[in-house]
Amino acid sequence: MTEIPNGTVVTAVEDAGESVVVTFAPDQHRSTFTRSWLAAHALGSADGGDGRTEDDKDLWLPADLVSRLPQEIWPRYLAVPAARARTLDGLASTLAVLTREERP
Repeated sequence: MTEIPNGTVVTAVEDAGESVVVTFAPDQHRSTFTRSWLAAHALGSADGGDGRTEDDKDLWLPADLVSRLPQEIWPRYLAVPAARARTLDGLASTLAVLTREERP
């Protein structure tokens, strides 16, 4: 089988001991899968996850990024090539140096 038709859904699942029989619509095709094969190919399992499930995602909040992004003081960023390299040539956040009057 090289294509799965649009609208294919599972219509029935039967326990067959060490196997599971699955019936698919629209054509009522039946397939038998061993439980070990299903376990090895389950999305999100340690061996078979493909990174697309929510459990495989690294969820984050904007505040979480502050400690993960390289930061540099603006004058140093401009003056020191290595500092620019560490801050990914401006793609990371850069911080301006505040004068004493500007600091809270």
